[in-house]
Amino acid sequence: MVLILAALLLVAACGGGSAGTTVPTDESVPGTASEDLFPVEEITVDDVTLSVWVSDSQEERSKGLSMLESLPEGIDGMMFIFDPPGVPTFTMKNTLIPLDLWHFDPSGALISMVAMEPCAEEPCTLYPTSFPVGWSLETPSGDFAFEDGAILTTSASG
Repeated sequence: MVLILAALLLVAACGGGSAGTTVPTDESVPGTASEDLFPVEEITVDDVTLSVWVSDSQEERSKGLSMLESLPEGIDGMMFIFDPPGVPTFTMKNTLIPLDLWHFDPSGALISMVAMEPCAEEPCTLYPTSFPVGWSLETPSGDFAFEDGAILTTSASG
């Protein structure tokens, strides 16, 4: 059971079936532009408001930010919701944008950040957490400078 859960969480992170990956971007087919695939929510980290795509299902986490050369205007990143809190592993397989990955504990406090580089060749680096997270936030590398303990507020958390 533990191995199955670990495998599911790995698939729930970025890269080929993981959080932060494979978004089909065939702009010629209505409804398949990456902007149309994820709900958008405004979140706040301390006093900074961001507009992010929200990924709260296994299917959405497996799409993530892969194959995008940049985020569309008005989108600051992607937030992954783990309800119940989980211990996910992320990878950058098929992800073209260098990303900062911010992890928030179940109370919404920032507990870690890791800089992730696109995977040029396999095997891709894995970025596991060793603690339960309620949310993980991917933003383009260097766009934000949140400090440990920063508080995440979403419409769901008030």
